[in-house]
This record gives sequence, structure tokens and C-alpha cells, in this order.
Amino acid sequence: MKDRAKITSAEALDAFRASLLVYVSKARPALEEMVEEVRQTRVWLECDRQPHWLAEARRRKRALDDARQELFSAQLRNQGDSKAFQQMAVTRAQSALKEAEEKLTLIHRWIREFENLSAPLAKQIEQVNWTVSSDLKQAAAYLSRVVAAVEDYLQEAPALESAPVPTGGRDSVESAPTAPAIPAELPAPPAAAPRESAAAATPILPVKPA
Repeated sequence: MKDRAKITSAEALDAFRASLLVYVSKARPALEEMVEEVRQTRVWLECDRQPHWLAEARRRKRALDDARQELFSAQLRNQGDSKAFQQMAVTRAQSALKEAEEKLTLIHRWIREFENLSAPLAKQIEQVNWTVSSDLKQAAAYLSRVVAAVEDYLQEAPALESAPVPTGGRDSVESAPTAPAIPAELPAPPAAAPRESAAAATPILPVKPA
């Protein structure tokens, strides 16, 4: 039979299935690490940077009030050297407070915008994670069933090759051994679960504020 498939081994299918399982085992931790990075960044902004700069702004505001009080006292005593020194202290305290207020404003903006910036990325990661966790695992299980079907076929094939070739006649043709065939209907491949379309453009996150 010219159109008969000649299969001698299922090793290639089995090796591909094994490689697919290795990929799944490595991809899932990487995707989970990405999700954790997004979560940690949100926590860092809300629970670390914001309280830090709120406390710094209050502390530097008190330092500025103290410096101004010292300057006022020096002006009342009319001490020239002391007034110049206290004026410099007030200037430094004002610069420090301004820095803290700018940092706090930046943190507040980042907290407001972080969800909008990270949501498309998180959605794409979630979709890839679904593919790896569900679709690829189902594909590996399907390949296992295909390999089993091929191996069953290969176990029957030697009996055909060792059987005597009929010399002719109707009886000889009817009694000739039938070639083992790969099952006509292999296990149906798993249907992919419906998922939402991937997010459009991916925004580039700016550098984290200090």
C-alpha cells in the first residue's frame, strides 16, 4: 500500500512532550515572579515610600519652625553673626522641606497612576499564565495519549512484517493478515478555554522614585 504510514518509533513525540513539561515547569515560576514584582512595587509605594516622606515632611517642617524661631530670637538680640548663621539655617531647612514635599507629591502621583500603568502588563501576564497552566498542560496530556496509541500500533506491526506473503488466489487474499492501523480517531486535542483579547500597547514604567 503506497499510502500506508510507516512509523518506527514514538520517541520524537515523547521527547517533545517531555520538553513541553519542562517548559511549563520553568515558565510558571517566572510568570508568578512577575506578578509578585507588580504586587511588591504597589506595596513599596503605599506602605514604604508614602509613610517615609510623610514623616520626613513633618520632621523637616518642625526643623524649619525651630530655625525660624532661632532667627527671630537672634534678631531681637541684634546679634549680627548669630543672625547670619540662623538665616543660613532657615534657608537649609526650607530647601529640605521643599525636597520632602516634592517627593511626597511624586509618591502620591505614582500611587494614583500605578494601577493604570501596570494593569495592561498584569493582564498580559495573567493570560500567558493561563496558557501555560491550562492549555499547555492539556496539550502534554493529549500527547501522552497519542504516544500510547502509536506504541500500541508499533507492538502489532512486527506480526505483519513476519507474516507470509500470499501467492495468489481469492482464498489467499482473504486470509492475508490485515495491516495494523493507527486508530482512526486519535484522542481529540483539548479545546482552548476562551480568553479575553490581549491588551494593546504596553506602557513603559518610569524609574521608581527614591
